[in-house]
Amino acid sequence: MGLEVCKNHPGRKAVGICATCHVPICQECAVKSPAAPKQVFCSKEHMQQFISFEESGRGNIPKLPGRSLVKRILSMIIALVVIAAILHVMGWIPKLIPLPFYDMF
Repeated sequence: MGLEVCKNHPGRKAVGICATCHVPICQECAVKSPAAPKQVFCSKEHMQQFISFEESGRGNIPKLPGRSLVKRILSMIIALVVIAAILHVMGWIPKLIPLPFYDMF
């Protein structure tokens, strides 16, 4: 932001960017609000727009429902069964799990 100049006063260095329209503004043009102390605005209208937008709860957008815990557990069980079947077909189960009854057959 070092080389930006005010949109209303081209000879003046900008001290901030309007939080609503993102244009550079100088100290004289900057409008501040106690409701948004870290923001600067180019006009009172933009300040009001920003504050009403923030108060409207835009940060509280509902999340899309995710997969339930039951579905996650079922998908993990299915994946483990598939892996076990593949290992059984390949003959790796007796090597991985040495059980006494494998030696009987």
